[in-house]
Amino acid sequence: GEFQRGLLDGKLELESRLNPSEIIFLDRAMPDSIAYYKIAGLNSEEVRPYCSKFQYSKVFLFERLPLEIDHVRTEDENTGIQLENLLEEAYSSLGYTLTRVPRFSEDKVLSVQRRLDFVLQEISK
Repeated sequence: GEFQRGLLDGKLELESRLNPSEIIFLDRAMPDSIAYYKIAGLNSEEVRPYCSKFQYSKVFLFERLPLEIDHVRTEDENTGIQLENLLEEAYSSLGYTLTRVPRFSEDKVLSVQRRLDFVLQEISK
């Protein structure tokens, strides 16, 4: 619980210092904490008031790549699926329309460059 609350505090600090007139990409924005609180068994309603402090013009949900366990990512495949669903639910419940960034094209995992190109094309619209 303290770990997730610490991350929430860090996000608040970081996002409050950002210039809203600049194009900025965030790997994990405030609404992500809703999903992570749920995964950790915490009350995600604690997070919702903070989510209204910031507005994002575009939200991308990157479809999960094949899972690699390391010292930071300890989730198993089922938790990864649950987390992806909870992230989508969190942003949707806050009124955001998510743009899904595909992981596959013609049964091949898309390269980082192809996924980047997809995002850049979407923000130029």
